Amino acid sequence: MAKITQPTTATLNPFADLESKVRVHWQEYRPAMYAKLHDHLDELIELAVEKTLAEVHELEKQYTEQGAMATLLAWEAVREKYALLPSEIMVPDLPAESDPSTWELKTPEEAQ
Repeated sequence: MAKITQPTTATLNPFADLESKVRVHWQEYRPAMYAKLHDHLDELIELAVEKTLAEVHELEKQYTEQGAMATLLAWEAVREKYALLPSEIMVPDLPAESDPSTWELKTPEEAQ
């Protein structure tokens, strides 16, 4: 019989340490993209997290009738759009909206 373990905080909260999760995911599943973005990788990962969380927040409003499940439903709907991108093998060419190489980075003045 399989041993049942308690879920960790990271399991219960998909947003816990999301930047690290995105970095590891991109490196593993989109290695060519990861290498190509090396000069701006940190900024693009941060932007992927921002875009993901903003869209999750917007979807939560639409899913209010789902109660406590609204956040998880929104996360499921958005997570592969910016953060946990599909593998290069499955989707070699990302749509422009999901492709970090097409995103505009904030200038230092905009970041403040």
